[in-house]
Amino acid sequence: MNKSNALSKNNDNLIYSQIREILTTARAKADAEVKKKYDNKLALIIICIVLYYIALIIVTWKVGWNVMEPITAFLGLGGAVGSYVFFAVKGHNFNFCKYFNGCKSEIETKIYVKYDININDLTELEELKVSLEKELKTV
Repeated sequence: MNKSNALSKNNDNLIYSQIREILTTARAKADAEVKKKYDNKLALIIICIVLYYIALIIVTWKVGWNVMEPITAFLGLGGAVGSYVFFAVKGHNFNFCKYFNGCKSEIETKIYVKYDININDLTELEELKVSLEKELKTV
């Protein structure tokens, strides 16, 4: 192996390590904030559901089951009717997985803007990383 190939290979390894470091740092910052915001939304939804059931139990205890039975029946019916109306208006069912994935991508975009990370540059760096990995495997 001549000196030119050795220098070129070392230069490629240096570039590859710099790209990997930039991507790792950017992703780590973004992923940490995305996870934090995603967990906050999920916790808020869980807290709302728990508070709803606690309120129903307390109200049932105070006013009695004879008063609350029709109310709980209408609440259940309201959920079914609400689901049907949503389907009739939107043309598809509500999917929590799609909703949270959309929230996650929205949060990622906001984080990238906050830390001044250009998404196009990031994807170009990821593509360059993949091409350099392929090139290193062939060598």
